[in-house]
Amino acid sequence: MDRVILAFQTSLPPARCAVFDRSTIFAETEWDPKKDRDLLSNVINTLKKADKNIDDIDGVFVVNGPGDFTPVRISVLLANNLANSLNIPVYSLLNTKINTENSLQKIFFSNKPEKKEFIKPFFGKEPRIG
Repeated sequence: MDRVILAFQTSLPPARCAVFDRSTIFAETEWDPKKDRDLLSNVINTLKKADKNIDDIDGVFVVNGPGDFTPVRISVLLANNLANSLNIPVYSLLNTKINTENSLQKIFFSNKPEKKEFIKPFFGKEPRIG
């Protein structure tokens, strides 16, 4: 059986979340990250659409930037925490290395990101906080 991947990218609009394996996209959701910053709700809804629960996930993939500070920070934080708590691998790619028009499944399998112990966010510039 293929490994099931939970993937999300919030570094560029539209933000997306997907659940897939090598042969099937079980569900993919898009939203405007400027209007809807609730990544966790979108992840939960995508898992429900895919008829999967969190224990079915074998890996987490995140596009870790560059992008706006808050969406990138939250998505990387969520990816690292899910991977750590479920004891599954976490993968990442920068959006500069991908065609964002492709599905997250195609991006993942065509780029073959390396497994990492944890992911660091990449903002592309200093965050403006204040």
